[in-house]
Amino acid sequence: MKRCAAVAGAVLASLLAPISPYGASAHADNTAITWGPCPDEGAGRPPEGVECGEVEVPVDWDHPRGPTIALPVARRGATRPSARIGALMVNPGGPTESGTSWVIGDDHKRFTPELRSRFDLIGVDTRDALVQCDENLLIQRDELPMLPVDQAGFDYRAQLNQQVAESCRSASPDSLADHVDSATIAQDLDAVRHAIGEPRLNFYGVSYGTLIGQMYAEQFPTRLRTLVLDSVVDHSGTPEDYIRGSARAEEDAFLAFARWCERDDACSTLRARAGGDSIPAYYDQLYRAAEHGRLRLGGDPVSRDSLLSSVHGLLQDGDLTRRDTAEFLAQLEIVPTTGRLAAHSPDTRGRRNRAAAAVEENMLGGAVPETRSTALICGDWNFGVATLRDLRRAWGISNRAAPHTRANAWNWEWITRCTGWPGQPGNARNPQHDFHAPGAPPLLLVNMAHDVATPHAWASRVADQSPPGSRLLTYRGSGHAVYKHSILPNTCGASIIDQYFIEGPNGLPESDTYCVPEPGGH
Repeated sequence: MKRCAAVAGAVLASLLAPISPYGASAHADNTAITWGPCPDEGAGRPPEGVECGEVEVPVDWDHPRGPTIALPVARRGATRPSARIGALMVNPGGPTESGTSWVIGDDHKRFTPELRSRFDLIGVDTRDALVQCDENLLIQRDELPMLPVDQAGFDYRAQLNQQVAESCRSASPDSLADHVDSATIAQDLDAVRHAIGEPRLNFYGVSYGTLIGQMYAEQFPTRLRTLVLDSVVDHSGTPEDYIRGSARAEEDAFLAFARWCERDDACSTLRARAGGDSIPAYYDQLYRAAEHGRLRLGGDPVSRDSLLSSVHGLLQDGDLTRRDTAEFLAQLEIVPTTGRLAAHSPDTRGRRNRAAAAVEENMLGGAVPETRSTALICGDWNFGVATLRDLRRAWGISNRAAPHTRANAWNWEWITRCTGWPGQPGNARNPQHDFHAPGAPPLLLVNMAHDVATPHAWASRVADQSPPGSRLLTYRGSGHAVYKHSILPNTCGASIIDQYFIEGPNGLPESDTYCVPEPGGH
C-alpha cells in the first residue's frame, strides 16, 4: 500500500510538472530516441520498413536520478503517411514476450493492412525481459511437481524459489528484479510515449498485456486516445477468485470441447475409446490412471502433471486444435499395472535431492532471461500461499471448481512459482485491486467465450469497472487472443477493433456485442 501511495504521488507530479510529461524522472530531457537499423534476427540483413532504438528509464521510479536501464524499442511506420493518425503501441503479453520482435517480424501482419496504413506500430521490450536468472535453478524449479507430496517437498520448492529470486537479483543490473511489476512497466511505457513525441497513445494489449494496459490507464488516463484489451486479465479479485476463476475457465473450455466431440465425426475414435461413457467421464478415468501410474502414450508413462499440462496447451488454442485434442486423448492407454507413480514422474524425489545438492554445492549455470518472468508475476499478485496447508487448500478450491480438469496448469504454475518468493504471500509490489481509471477514454474489451488463459468472466468483470461508454466484444468460440491470432481477419471482430482505433471512442459499438465463428475462420 505504501508503494501505491508513491505511485499516486508520481502521477500527480507528472500531471502538475510541465517539464516532465511522463513522471518525476530526471531523464526527461534525455529520452529522445536515436533511430537506426534493427537487428537482422537471423535474416542476414536488417529488416525493411522498421527502425530501432532505446529509451533510458530509471530502475526505480521513486529514485529517478539513480541507476537506469535501456529499453529496446522498435517502430514500423504507417504505410500511408498522409493518412497517419498516430502511434499504436503493442504489448503481446506472455508475460515477457518481446514487443520489438512482434513489430520487427511477421506478427505485425496480424493487424489489417488498413490499420497498418494509419498507425506507426511501436513495440517495447519491457523491463521484465531484462531480468536474468540462473539457468540451472530455473530448470530444477520447472521439474518440480504441481503439488508437493509432503512437507519436505514444499519446503524444498520454497527454498528453490528463494534461490531463483536471489539469482535474479544478482544477475540483473542494479537490483532490477526488485522493481518489476505492471504498474512500473506502465511508467516505462509513458516514458517511451514521451520519447517518440506522441501526446496520446493508442494501445493494444493482449493477454498479460491487458493488465499493463489497465495500469497505464490508471496512472495516465489523459494520455490515452484508445485502448483495446484483448483476452482480459482481471486483477481485482481475491486469491480464491483467481484460483476458482482460472480453474472454471479450464473446465469450461474442456466441456466445450466435449460437446463438439460428442457430435463431430473427427472425434469418432475418441468416442469409441470412451465406450458408452461421456467424454468428461472418460477423461476422469484417464486422470485417475495417471495418478496411479497406469497411463501410457506410445508405451511411455504419462504423469498427472503431464496430462494436465498437455490438455491445457491444446485447449488454449481452442477451436484451432480440437482435432489434435481428440487425437491426443484417443492415443492414451490405461494399463492394468499396479503401484502408484509420483504425480510428476517416477523420479521426483531423487531429482529433488540432486537439485538440492546442486544448490548446496553452488553448481549454478549461466544467467538467462525467463520465458515468463516470475519477478513480474510475483510483483503483480498475492496468491495467499505461505504453507503446505495453504497450497493444499488452493488445490481443493481448484478441484471443486473444475471437477474434471482439476486445475489450470498455466495459472497454477504462477502460484507455485511465487511460493517462497520475496514479498509473498502478502506484499506484492502491485497487488490486486479494482480497476479505476477516471478520465480515461472508453475502452474496447475483447474476449473469447471459452478461453482457458483469460476467462470470459474476467473480461466481464473488468468491463464493469471500466470508464463509462466502454464496450465488451465477445467472440463465441474457443481459444486465446481474438485479434492477435488473426482468427477474424478483416471481418467482424477485426473490423470492430479497427473502427475503434481509427475513429476513436466514437467508433465503438452502441452496446456490448459479439461475433460468431465464420466459415474457414478456423
